[in-house]
Order: sequence, then C-alpha cells, then structure tokens
Amino acid sequence: MKKEKGGAQPPSVATDMETIKLGGKTIKFKKGALHRQLKIPEDTKIGMNNLNKIIKGEIGSTVMIKGKSFKITNLMKKRAVFGKNIQRKK
Repeated sequence: MKKEKGGAQPPSVATDMETIKLGGKTIKFKKGALHRQLKIPEDTKIGMNNLNKIIKGEIGSTVMIKGKSFKITNLMKKRAVFGKNIQRKK
C-alpha cells in the first residue's frame, strides 16, 4: 500500500471555492490557495509587505516569506495581486 505524505493538497483534490460580488461582478476563487502555495496555515495572515514582495519580484526569482524561500511563479504573482485587491475592498 502506498503511504501518503503530508503537506499541501495536490491540484486534483477539490478545494473550497468562495464566491464574492465586487463592482456588480461575481468572482469565484479558491479560498486559501496562496496560503497553501506558501505552506502557511490559513489562520495566519500573510501580510501586505509579503504580498508586495511577491508582486514586485520577477518571475523565477526567489523571495523569503516567514523564514522560507520560495520561487516566484506566474500563478503565485496572480494570487498575490488578487489578495492585495481583495484587502483593499474590505
């Protein structure tokens, strides 16, 4: 029998989808996706400074977040921009 390792859920596993209305448009997104990508518990805030580090960094470069090093990907950058925009609307 194959032993499963802990960690983030693989993309094939269904995740919690959230729906919000902004400016008359309905937006669906995966709740906690950036937290899982950064391996940060969902009850811990990422922080605006860390979002700005990801947004300003170039794709392929590395960034230190909460003492861990991550390679910035296009998807990570999109999620950071989305998170920053959502914080402004609250």
